Formats: sequence, C-alpha cells, structure tokens
Amino acid sequence: MNRRSFQIGIAWVALVAAGLGLGVLPGLKNLRRANQDIHQARSALAAAADRPAALERNEASLQGLRDFAELNSKPIPEHGDIAEFVRGLVTYLNQIGVEDRSIATGTPARENDIMAAPMTLTMTADFMAVFATLEHVESLPRLVRVSRLKLELKGDGLLKADLSLDVLFTGDAQVASAGEGKP
Repeated sequence: MNRRSFQIGIAWVALVAAGLGLGVLPGLKNLRRANQDIHQARSALAAAADRPAALERNEASLQGLRDFAELNSKPIPEHGDIAEFVRGLVTYLNQIGVEDRSIATGTPARENDIMAAPMTLTMTADFMAVFATLEHVESLPRLVRVSRLKLELKGDGLLKADLSLDVLFTGDAQVASAGEGKP
C-alpha cells in the first residue's frame, strides 16, 4: 500500500468518525428522547382515558365513607339540655342501683365551633356499675366526651369513680346549669 492510499484511508476513517460523532450519535440521543416523550404522552392519554372510571371509583369510595361516618357518628345537638341530660343519667343510675353518687355541672365554655358543658359524676359502686355507666354514656344518641376517669378502691369490692364529662352542643352559652347534689 502506498502512502497516498494510506492517507485516503485515514481520511475516510476520520470522515466516518466525524459523521458518527456529529450526525448519528446526537440523532440517536434525540431519537431516545423522542421515544421517552412518546411513552409519557401515551401514559398521559391512557390516564386521561381512565379518569371517568377512576372518578366513579372515587365517588363510590366517598359514598362508602360518608355512609360509614353517618353510621358511626353522633350528632351534636343545638341546645345543651343539661337538665334533661342529668335527669336521664340519674334515672339510669337509679335503675342499676347506684345510690351513693353526686353530680355537679359547670359553666359551658366555647371550644372552637361548639360548646362544652362540664359535668362531674362521683359515684361509689362495684366495677360493673361503673362500667355500665360508662357504657350508658357512650351509647347515648348525642355526643358526650369522657375527659377524665379516676378510680379508687374503697374496699368490699367497691370503687369510688370520678367521671369528668363534657356535654357538647352547638348553641350559645345561655344554658341553665343543673346539679343533683347528694341524694
């Protein structure tokens, strides 16, 4: 091979390398980017096509959550009706035979959007009567918060229970307090 042919061969190799480096490789990068863009566009179109079905699934799920909340929530009445609440509690305590008790009410206070009328029930009874009273308060058709429970063993299987309750309502603070005192 002569020197001239060698130079021409080197020139061709250089031209091919330059063509690959300047034309083909950037084109491959652009092709790869274009394929990624096409994939993203197809995914977005598929997601957009699935939106009505996803919306229906979300609406069904939301309705299920609303039904669950309605079944497991208690209303907060507009008026405190504290006197009626105390009468009902006293009637229940009489039914289960709790005679050593006292009920005191406090002044309602605003907590965010609701009013909370504090109430303290002190009773001496066996565990089952204390537990039944807690269950009764929990089962009421209105929202009542048990904010504190203190138990003290008195002897002969009796407990002294101090229950702090908050009777919740949405109305204003003009509520007559009602207390039972000692029977």
